[in-house]
Order: sequence, then structure tokens, then C-alpha cells
Amino acid sequence: MGGFKRKIAGITAITLFAGALLAGCDSTTDYVPETANIYRIERTCDFTKTTKTGSARTSVESVTDDCDLTETYRELRDQGKERTKTLVGRGKLLVTYKSPADQSQLTGSIPMTGRDDIFYSAKAHDDIAIRVSKSDPSNIRLQ
Repeated sequence: MGGFKRKIAGITAITLFAGALLAGCDSTTDYVPETANIYRIERTCDFTKTTKTGSARTSVESVTDDCDLTETYRELRDQGKERTKTLVGRGKLLVTYKSPADQSQLTGSIPMTGRDDIFYSAKAHDDIAIRVSKSDPSNIRLQ
């Protein structure tokens, strides 16, 4: 075999080996679909509160509060997919689900932000589609 053919064969072997390694590392193959039930939702929202006193004095204050206690959050939630504002918020869904390994009942949390539709639409006791890791059932994500 000539030098050029050996180089091509070597490059091909390395490419095939790397492809096999990457296929084995694909994290999506480790996850299986499951249904989770939301038992609690924690949402925190950041607002800028502006207060005007008189014609020249303005006071600006940053406020962090439970989203469910604020009118701004309720307005954005009720707009659905037609929201025109993005809320700076973060939270997590606390869920129960079954382990794919032994069908035992587990609890976990799924992080979310004000950019996620589920941040506005999720309600306690809703069932949602998740993916659960077969190798580590405590590792979950939204489907």
C-alpha cells in the first residue's frame, strides 16, 4: 500500500472510531419519556419599581418578589403566547415521577426562566412530559 492510501485508510479509521465514540456518548439515548406531576411551583420575579413624587423627583427601586403575588405577572400569564414583554424571572417545577429502573416514586425539580412558556402556563397538579435518565433517575428534564 502506498503512503497516500495508508493516510486515507488511517484517516478513515480515526473518523469511524471517533463517530462510534460520539454515538456512545449521545446523552439523548440515556433518557426515556415519563409523565411527571407538578406538586409545587416556585417562581421569583425581578421588577423595577419607579415612584414619582412631584414633577422632578423620581425614585427607582429593584424589587424581587414571589411572581404569584404581583399584578404584572398575572397580566403576562394571561396574555398566553401573545406576550409582548419578557419578565425577568426564574423558578422551578417540583415534580413527582416514576423511576424507569424500578418504578419507584421519585421527586425532582426542573429549572425554568421567564422566557419559558411553562413559566406562565404551569399549574400545581398538572401532568407534564419529562425525560428521565436511565443511568441516573434523579436527572430529569422537560421533553
